Amino acid sequence: MKMNEILDVITALAPSQGFYGHLLNNISRMKETDTRKYGILAKMLEGKNFKDPVDVILFFETEAFA
Repeated sequence: MKMNEILDVITALAPSQGFYGHLLNNISRMKETDTRKYGILAKMLEGKNFKDPVDVILFFETEAFA
């Protein structure tokens, strides 16, 4: 998945899940204030080769903070 698709998943979950709302705010702020870090994050997330939204959710809820 590309970064815009990953952000679509996070955006869809943001209204109902506080974690994803905070995550979306932090990523959006990073995109505006530190494009270098945002680029690194996008490259890393795209490199995970998520196949579908469930892969994204599993990453953030299990692997991202392990």
